[in-house]
Parts: sequence; C-alpha cells; structure tokens
Amino acid sequence: MSHLKIISYADLYSRARANARARLAAVCPLLVMAVYLYGPRPLVLAAVAAVTAVLCDLLACAMRRRSWDRGDVSSILFGVLLVCLLPASVPYHVVVVSVATAILVGKHLFGGAESYPFHPAALGYLIAVISWPVQVLSFPAPLTPLPLGNTVYFTAVNTPAETLKLGGLPNIGGIHVLLGDFAGPLGACAAIVVLACGLTLAAVRRFDLAGGLSFAVGCTAVCWLVPRIAGVDRVDLLTMELMVCGLAFGAVFLIQDEITAPRTLPARVLYGLVAGVFAMGYQYYGSYPYGVCFGVLCANAVSGFLEHADIAVRSRILNVGKKPGKGAVGNDR
Repeated sequence: MSHLKIISYADLYSRARANARARLAAVCPLLVMAVYLYGPRPLVLAAVAAVTAVLCDLLACAMRRRSWDRGDVSSILFGVLLVCLLPASVPYHVVVVSVATAILVGKHLFGGAESYPFHPAALGYLIAVISWPVQVLSFPAPLTPLPLGNTVYFTAVNTPAETLKLGGLPNIGGIHVLLGDFAGPLGACAAIVVLACGLTLAAVRRFDLAGGLSFAVGCTAVCWLVPRIAGVDRVDLLTMELMVCGLAFGAVFLIQDEITAPRTLPARVLYGLVAGVFAMGYQYYGSYPYGVCFGVLCANAVSGFLEHADIAVRSRILNVGKKPGKGAVGNDR
C-alpha cells in the first residue's frame, strides 16, 4: 500500500444524502409501532417535527442567500429522530423549539448539511431535556390512546430506565422488551423493530458496522465489567441496559451519521467505543436516565481528533524505512 485510502469529502456527502433517505424510510416502522401503543399522536408529532425542520431549512437558506436543496432530507430525519427520543405526551411547542434549535443551531450555524460537528438530533434532545425536564421525562403507560391536543393529562409511570437509575432491575418480560410495551421514548423502545431496521439498513449497505458494533461493544464492556447493580444476573442486566435505555436505537440511527463520524475505519471503531463508554457513564452518574445522546455528543467532540490521529499514526508507520521524497505517504484529503 503506497498511500492511505480515505474517502473524499465529495463522496462522503453523496453517501450521507443517500443514507439519510434510507434511514428516514427505516424509522417509519418505529412510528407505526408508536401509533399502535399510543394512538395517532406520535404520527402528528413526527409531522410537526418534519414541517418545522423544512421551514427552518428554508429560513436558513434564505438568510444565507442559498437555494434550498430539495434532495437533502437530513433535516427531516433529524426532526423525526428527535421525536422518537421524546415521550408521546410531549407538548407540540417543545417539539417545535427543540427541532428548530437542532436545525438552525446544530446544523446551519456550522455551515449546513456538509459541516455540522454535533449530531443535530442529539443536540436538540439536550436542549429539550434541559429546558423542559418534566415534559420530556414524564412518560404515559403504553396502550394508552392519547388526545391530539397540546396539553395531555395522563398518569405518569416509572420507566425501566428510571428503575435502573434507582438501583433496581426492571421486572419486564422478554416479549414486552422486544415489543417496547413499557413506558419510555415513543420510538426508541421497540427493540425488535429497532434491530429489524438495523438489519434492513445493513442488507442494503446503508449501515456502518464499525461504528454500530463498536458502540454496542463499548456499552456491553462497561455494563459487564462495571455493573451498576450488584447481585443480579449480568445477562439480564445487560439486556435491560441495551434495550430499554435507547442504546440500540442510538447504535442504529445516531452513531451512524457520516458527517459527525471519522472517515477512517480505525477511527470509527474508536469513535463508537468512546460513544458507548460515555453513554453508559452518563446513565450511571448523570442527571437523566437516558444517556445515549450525551454519549454521541461526547464522541462528536473528539471525532476530528480521532481521524487525524489515525491518519498521522498510520502515515508514520507506512513511512518507516522510506527516504524523504521517495514513496512518502500522503492522504487524499
């Protein structure tokens, strides 16, 4: 090998656009499952998020004096992913403000679809949970049809993630875990649907195995080596940690974003591990029971460093024994 093979930015952007369309299609079954559990309200929330995202795109393009790219569905994807991380009872204004922040600040403030450093959906969730913690962390029981109004009155129930946070092991049957038949984010709980979406994306080559699997390995390693509940079966605990806290959803939809991830394979593996470790660390010691978005944002912060460090190390290895100017290794950045 005479030089490092790194995907060009033009090819990266083209791949990101195609993958965004695939992920937007893949997330639809999660919304269908949410409609089954809570009635049509999740679908309305997703529609509000999508419309808000498009309007923010149009506003940002007008302010930057650029034409709107109709083929770029990333903003719609970010809005729908953000809704999947929220409860089905969340007020519409929370969705509008958090999606608008995600698109205008998280995406366009840093240059648009080709250069945002932090995942906009994860950033939008951070804004929502800090600004409206009661609305974002209060969950209705599943199989409870919710009204379509902005204000929803319901009896909030404890989620399995909160039970883990308090040091207990949730008492949920396996079939309920797979179907997402427990209180939690409206689109991130149905484990069997999330995994089916991941397998479908992998089958059509729209899934980065390096990032997704390394994220799962990082989460698994922390849970197995440093369990937060002593005296319980580690397999049961691991299943709960991965399935009921939104980590599987993060591995399939959040960690996969090409723009915020490194371009080189070794760096993407480290990137996924960092995200998994930080996600579990936040679930253990953070203020909120769901840590996947915080783990993704922490990994986003070191993504560029991991890529450049990987390039520097491998370039030095390949240049060992070569005279300057004769076969020196470069990269196609």
